[in-house]
Amino acid sequence: MTESFIKPEDLVKISIAESNIAEQVRTLCKLLVDEYMYVNDLFKLFANHMYVAVESEYPKVRNSKENLENASDKAMEYLVRVGIGLGFKDIYASIMQEISKAAELLDTAAYKLVILSKLRPKLTDKISALMERILENIKLSLEKLDTAASLFLVNPKKAIEISFEISKIEASIDELYRDMNISLIAEIESEKVLIILKDVVDTLEEIADVIRHAATYIRYISLHRV
Repeated sequence: MTESFIKPEDLVKISIAESNIAEQVRTLCKLLVDEYMYVNDLFKLFANHMYVAVESEYPKVRNSKENLENASDKAMEYLVRVGIGLGFKDIYASIMQEISKAAELLDTAAYKLVILSKLRPKLTDKISALMERILENIKLSLEKLDTAASLFLVNPKKAIEISFEISKIEASIDELYRDMNISLIAEIESEKVLIILKDVVDTLEEIADVIRHAATYIRYISLHRV
């Protein structure tokens, strides 16, 4: 007759597996922050009208995204192998998927910036300032996601607190996003520039949503530990 209980040694294996998975999530968060930094560098080059440099520096973003995707594939493979008996397997998978989605969106925003650079537009001070504030908030949310990922097994209460902070940051990005859309329509005369720049801003707003989703999944796991 098959045993219907989990052996103590199985609990140890699950604990080790979960610790390893949590560490892999943390690694993915750090890789996502790295990719963001390359993307932010592109925006700075763009804002300073260094359009040729935007295109030449873009491969760094692409390579960073591919590194994260490779790490994510390995993490998912590990999760599949050890996931039997792991209560939050599906939630861990969702966290990894959201991080991978954020990486893809960062690359999308960067590539659209390369395309936009070919038109050599000059943004108004207001639009440049709004873009900078959106990027600063995305950076803050990414750093907080990394912190939450490092804490949810050892300090779940703090991880829950941070996840709510990320939600507040996402709400502030939504406000900036609305202001940006109004400014784009009012201040951008070129239809081509308007369309592509609007795509870039839409992508950045979506990144903020995805980060919030990942933080929410971390909160779900943390709630079972307090």
